[in-house]
This record gives sequence, C-alpha cells and structure tokens, in this order.
Amino acid sequence: MRLITLAVLLAVSTGCVNFKGSFTANRNLKLKHTTVFGNEKNKNVPAGTYQAEVKFSSDDKIKLTLERGGDDIEVKMKLPSNRQFPGNSGPINLPASRTGQNYDIEGFIDTQVSRSRVTRTVETCSYTRNERRCSKVCNGNRSCRTVCDTVPVTVYGRRDVEFRYDYTNRDLELTVLIPNGGQVGRYRGTDRESNKVYLYKGRCY
Repeated sequence: MRLITLAVLLAVSTGCVNFKGSFTANRNLKLKHTTVFGNEKNKNVPAGTYQAEVKFSSDDKIKLTLERGGDDIEVKMKLPSNRQFPGNSGPINLPASRTGQNYDIEGFIDTQVSRSRVTRTVETCSYTRNERRCSKVCNGNRSCRTVCDTVPVTVYGRRDVEFRYDYTNRDLELTVLIPNGGQVGRYRGTDRESNKVYLYKGRCY
C-alpha cells in the first residue's frame, strides 16, 4: 500500500498534495505502520472497499487513512527518501524488497495542467497608512491637555486587477501485488488544485 510515495515527490515540487479516492482489498492485508518512535508494526486491513485518503508530512513520511462504515484505519509509513518517482506523469514501480512493505506496488500517475482565460476586473482592497490622532486627557485635578500621536489606520478601497486560474489535475492508479504473485488490491485517487495568479494589481484607491 505504498501508494503514497508518489504523493511525496509531488509535494516537493508542487506543495501540498492529497489524493482522495478508493482502495479495494481483494483479501485481508497487513500493512506496515511506523509509530512516532520509529518502530514498525503490522496493521490489518480486512478485505473490502474503502474510501482512501493519502497525506504526507515530509518527503519520507506518509499517512494513509482508510474509512468504511465509520471506522478508520490509519497507517503511517516511513519511505526511502532516495527513491525516484515521477514528478508529473509516469510509471511507478515499488518492489517490496525496496520499500520494506509486504507487497509490490505498480502503477501510474497522470498530471494535467491548464489555465483559465485572463480576467480583468475591479476588486476591493485595503492598505495601512499613518494618521495623526489627538485626544483630550484629564487628570484628577480636572486639568486637561491635548495628547497627539501617530497611529496606523486601515483604509479600504478598490483597485484594477488582472488574474487567471492555474488548474492541476492529478490521477493516480496503483495495483498492490504479492511479490512474484497476483493482485491483492487496487487504489484509484485524484488530487485537484487551483491557484489564482495575479498578473496585474493596480493602486488601491
């Protein structure tokens, strides 16, 4: 179930990548889980179909969450950091002898990047400026004086902008295999990302 290794490399090049999809175990599986102390233990995954989410915290730490009927199975994996995976699209080959898992993983990732048209419009904006403010301060003897100070003030306005959206769609398919044997599981997941890219920002007024 080392399917997540792929997401790790993507994280390095594109930022946070979370694959969401489904995993089907054709039989009861045992996945190796790495504890916070670095120890390993097997976690049982009963046969069946699960909603599956893959997250990572670094280039060698991954968390797989399987959910079915309200019960979650979390498997945290420590991956070999020197492994090479496709940064965008390409095949995946993760033999058990290299990953330390109980199964071989084979698969493919397909990444498609597109852009929207450029939009020109007016948006709300804000900026901070310093203003001199004065107030009257009185003491207990009823004598008063005027005290002035410079304070930051937030000013709201509008400005002309030009922007587009960049879309990144990633599809991941993985097959879980017994070493030198048949298929025992299959994962399909997607990650959809959109970023608003400003090409021009006018003065806020």
